Amino acid sequence: MEKPPENEQKGPRAIPTVSAVLEDGAIVEMVHRPTEGRTAFVIWEKDAWRFSGQVELGPRRLAVPYSPHNNILRHPD
Repeated sequence: MEKPPENEQKGPRAIPTVSAVLEDGAIVEMVHRPTEGRTAFVIWEKDAWRFSGQVELGPRRLAVPYSPHNNILRHPD
């Protein structure tokens, strides 16, 4: 089956991300919570930290953290 052109795809494109600095100056860092078996983002914005499972990067672009099952996270040595 042929993939539809990008401008016809539904929903934003998920981009695995470790860290980013957004246009508004917000700082995004991925965190790994092995005891919870999950990853997330910590975002520094407006003099406060907050957690988020995803971050909008722009039109049709969504930053998502790497899977907690990723080999780099499971075997950091």
